[in-house]
Formats: sequence, structure tokens, C-alpha cells
Amino acid sequence: MTPEEHAEISALADEAGLSAGELCRRAILNRKIDFQARLTADALRELSRIGNNLNQIAHAINAGQSVIHSDLSDTLYMVRNAASSLVERGGKS
Repeated sequence: MTPEEHAEISALADEAGLSAGELCRRAILNRKIDFQARLTADALRELSRIGNNLNQIAHAINAGQSVIHSDLSDTLYMVRNAASSLVERGGKS
């Protein structure tokens, strides 16, 4: 195995949330390798942060408080970035 092949297998294993050995076993035995099932802890934290921001904004609006435009813009920006990141990850399978 060349260093390039090893690096590619390691990267694919990381994406699938598997060890390199498990990835190879599944590939050899023609078993399912689900690259889209795994969300990293960073992605989950980001989605949680976005959900908290949206919840705070909705609570403020429902309480009749004014909401700062930059808060809405920042949250929308985070939603778009998170969605793009998830779409990109999904496209790698």
C-alpha cells in the first residue's frame, strides 16, 4: 500500500466514523459503509448553538421585545453555514 492509498483509506475511515480495519472489512465483505450517518461533535455543538439562538430570538419576539437585526443576521448566517457544511459532508459519500 502506498502512503497516498493509506492516507485516502484513513480519511475515508474518519469520515465514516470507523477504524481503517473496519472500513476495509466492510468494503471487502461488501457491507454498508454509511458516510452520512455520522455527525461530528463539532457539528452537533454548532447545531445546538444555533437552536439556542433561534429559541432566544423567538422568546424575545413572543414577549414583545425588540430583536436586534444583527442577531437575526448572525443566526441566519450560522444556519446557512451549518447547512452548507452538512450538504458538503453528504456529498462525499
